Amino acid sequence: MAHTALYRKYRSESLDAVVGQRHITDTLQKALSNDQVAHAYLFTGPKGVGKTSVARILAHEILGLTYNPMDPDHIDIIELDAASNRRIDEIRELLDKVYVGPSIASKKIYIIDEVHMLTNEAFNALLKTLEEPPSHVVFIMATTELHKLPETVVSRTQRFGFHPIGHADIIDHLQIIAKQESISVADDALQLIAEHSEGSFRDAISLLEQCMFNAQEEVSVEHVHMVLGLTKTTVLEQLTELMTRGTAGDLLNALDEIYHQGVAPGQLAKQLVVHWRALLRKDSIDLSEHSLTFGIDTLLSTNFSSDAQLYLESALLRTRQAAQKNNTAPQQNESSHTAKATPEAKKQVAEKPVATTEKIVQKDSVDSKKVEKPSKQADTAPTTAAVPKVDPTVDGWNTVLEFLKTQNYSVYAALRLSDADIDNDTLHLYFKFPFHKKRFDSAAIRSALTTVVRNAFGENFSLETHVDAARHSKISKEKIDRVTTVLGGEVIEL
Repeated sequence: MAHTALYRKYRSESLDAVVGQRHITDTLQKALSNDQVAHAYLFTGPKGVGKTSVARILAHEILGLTYNPMDPDHIDIIELDAASNRRIDEIRELLDKVYVGPSIASKKIYIIDEVHMLTNEAFNALLKTLEEPPSHVVFIMATTELHKLPETVVSRTQRFGFHPIGHADIIDHLQIIAKQESISVADDALQLIAEHSEGSFRDAISLLEQCMFNAQEEVSVEHVHMVLGLTKTTVLEQLTELMTRGTAGDLLNALDEIYHQGVAPGQLAKQLVVHWRALLRKDSIDLSEHSLTFGIDTLLSTNFSSDAQLYLESALLRTRQAAQKNNTAPQQNESSHTAKATPEAKKQVAEKPVATTEKIVQKDSVDSKKVEKPSKQADTAPTTAAVPKVDPTVDGWNTVLEFLKTQNYSVYAALRLSDADIDNDTLHLYFKFPFHKKRFDSAAIRSALTTVVRNAFGENFSLETHVDAARHSKISKEKIDRVTTVLGGEVIEL
């Protein structure tokens, strides 16, 4: 038995069942109840939002028929794909039959999909019929590119603009489909599907179906990543961190790793734009607003380039250059700030303690000449004496990570990407990328981190760093769940 695609199986069967387009369906229902059917309708909007489905439902309701998505054919409902019937001769042949009355119904209805594909000559021929149509004919036209239609054609129709479907509506609809198909879908997987469907029901349902084919029990966010060819949020965080701290070589090496995983440059650029847009809403980031907006503007053109990979690499290198230039720019003289400050502000500046060399996990030695951005979590960081005493276990290390989060967010963000293991009196940290190991092997960072480990686990503890991409990729689901619990569900958030 032939398989029926889910987007066809779950098409709406009535105007009441159409989701996300109430501004259109309510108007059409009122016109039908008042017997005020127009001679020509024009449905505009992005792909997959219900234009063709509503056209077919409307055609059947005009004729007083029940619409069956699996068997929509009717002798007096004629569908035409303008993409493959765009020439003047084909339109003339269609228009010659317009004046012939309906076979069995009260009206003859023409549905013309992708009407913007018609040639200028075909539009001129259609225009004459739209100006003086026979009383027994109704035209329903649909297009994704309204700007390509002549104004003379648009002005002779009732135009309805379809909106992209909201994420909440898409998620609710997918949950109904999943329930009827007896398959479980994780909430974060549904959210990711909704985000990448870009307001298209058809794309969302098709993506869900692809994920269902790859899942045995539950569709997880990993299945969605695999189907879409996405990279993980942690990789986006690594690239973002390289904008301010990595070398050009580190950045290009990281991109090579991502390409080898099968991620397309255009898709990566799109993910980075979304990720950086989210970062603009947050305060605890090292990239400035100027750097992020510059990067977003630059990346938006990746898919239009003839060499997307080369363009993406160039765009990220330029963004890195802008970010590092911004970070090394001299700050204004503190006295000038104080002169303009209120008495209360002056008092706060005067009383603010000076950070000492004992503060935990200072900025990398390679950044020692840069002006450190003030912490938004506290004026000063606790000393190493404040490190919590914990049992030497992986769970204990996760508690230490939470402490580090309050000291230097950048170091914490890089550390949480590692896979920790404790063997006797040694904490082993396994990194996926060499540039992260190199960072923690620097004298300043290694010394401070070793002090943290010994204060937490015991004076006899040592620290070892390794690069092991294979081990990193095989972290068990149980361990991920455990880390998620310890960090309060913030594993994939900055």
